[in-house]
Amino acid sequence: MKVVDIDYNILVIRFRLESQKEFFELLDKVKNGVEGRTWNSKANAWNALPTKKNLEYLKDLGFTFTNPVRELMSEAAPKTFIVPAKSTLSAVQIDESKLVGFFPYQVEGVRFLEGRDGVGVIGDEMGLGKTVQALGYLKIHPEVRPALVVCPAVAKYVWFDAARQWLKVRKSEIAVLSTRTTSNLRGERPLYIINYDILKDWEEVISTLGIQIVIGDEVQYISNTKAQRTKAFVRVAKHVKKKIFLSGTPIKSYPYEFFTVLNLTEPKVFSNQWAYLQRYCDPRHNGFGWTFKGASNQDELRRLIEPLMLRREKAEVLPDLPPKLKQVVPLECEAVEFATYENADKEFREWVKDNLSKKGSAEAKNQVEHLKQLAYLAKRNSILRWMREFLATGQKLVVFAIHLHVLDDIEREFKDISVRIDGKTKPEDRKAIEQQFQKDPLVKLFIGQDVAAGVAITLTASSAVAFLEFPWTNADIDQPADRCHRIGQKDTVNVYFLTANGTIENKIIKHLDTNRAVVKKLLDGKEVQDTDLLANLLEDYLKGEEAEVEGEGN
Repeated sequence: MKVVDIDYNILVIRFRLESQKEFFELLDKVKNGVEGRTWNSKANAWNALPTKKNLEYLKDLGFTFTNPVRELMSEAAPKTFIVPAKSTLSAVQIDESKLVGFFPYQVEGVRFLEGRDGVGVIGDEMGLGKTVQALGYLKIHPEVRPALVVCPAVAKYVWFDAARQWLKVRKSEIAVLSTRTTSNLRGERPLYIINYDILKDWEEVISTLGIQIVIGDEVQYISNTKAQRTKAFVRVAKHVKKKIFLSGTPIKSYPYEFFTVLNLTEPKVFSNQWAYLQRYCDPRHNGFGWTFKGASNQDELRRLIEPLMLRREKAEVLPDLPPKLKQVVPLECEAVEFATYENADKEFREWVKDNLSKKGSAEAKNQVEHLKQLAYLAKRNSILRWMREFLATGQKLVVFAIHLHVLDDIEREFKDISVRIDGKTKPEDRKAIEQQFQKDPLVKLFIGQDVAAGVAITLTASSAVAFLEFPWTNADIDQPADRCHRIGQKDTVNVYFLTANGTIENKIIKHLDTNRAVVKKLLDGKEVQDTDLLANLLEDYLKGEEAEVEGEGN
């Protein structure tokens, strides 16, 4: 008797032979040839992962397969059983010429997704470019359209900008769906972007779009199987063949949070939620019901997840990374505050046309500062959401702003976990505040005024800097950012520019980027034209150029 069965998601290998010699010969072959095999004394059988290699090897040894095992070898078998191991990803063939500008580990991520036929989890640590890797798969498969990206609200315009950069698509080819967008979309688009919170409202429309691939960003958002957004996501995704899931923290606390993603990734392996909870979530009955706030059979679960997910930490890919990575994060504005901003922007546009030559640049600068502060109010709620989501990863964060009222606002929201340095901080207190951030594990946030906290301080406990407001020169960005990028910093520093989408901040970032290139040429001894941020902004307004509200969907 030589039989292979499957218990939930683990092969059960049993054999009994009359000839003792034949029995021990077979035992040696099982022990030496079956990958990941373990002896289960309670079941009196060998257990192993249901990989294609193991199944074919056991078949060659003459084992009989039960019906559930035969199903795994059918054409409908899940991709777990054909995906190459991480060590052999280089064997997966992709057109790397389409991935110019990708870091080597990001190319590896695209190979991983290709090896899994577009179904898998990228679990890289925050800041390593999971978005880029998912777009890389779309880039090498232009036939896989339309695509649907589901993400947190604060990330919608990050995806919009990234898609335009890497896929080279026009704005009109991307629909960013929102509560303000009419559900009567005009025309088909290759890419749709929506946030989890409104997905339920768009299900009927999405079902008519012929979606070919779903990308779930920050899939810890669908960890609660009872939540409406989780149910909506499952209903949308389960009918789509290709599914890519992204998260730096796919399991925030307990294994039960990962079931939805595992079920969508490998529905044949992770088919039964109750069985999953009982086997891997340390079930406890408290007299009233079952709780699953624990972990059990962790090694087994890790082996099952390993073929489905590619995860790298910064330390692993550090040789591929530059010292600093800069990213513009366009944030969605609140409707009321944005309307106030738009009115002020329109008035300023008229003012520039009628008064610039009379009033001079000083008054113009005051007007621009007023617009910048209105832009902050419009993006404030999105900033707070972004910060909370970042801090939920457990990493420390440094934020810089210009105005005291902005610093006050942020400090009120995060008072219990933050320290602050601004122009009012006494010189003798600076070192103690610095050390508190550097050494106290409970202090997760440093709040700094760009000029006052931009020099003579070390903040290497964090490798992430976010600018909430934007100064007039790149030097006033580089100096604060370099508080993290100093001797003792072992990681690449991620620098985030949190912009109010559709406001003057879009123009400021664009011109600061241009100015940086000019300064570089000057330092390299090349002839350049003079450039001035305020002058460039005023020229934009004189030309009638409007700040773009990116990605409206209709």
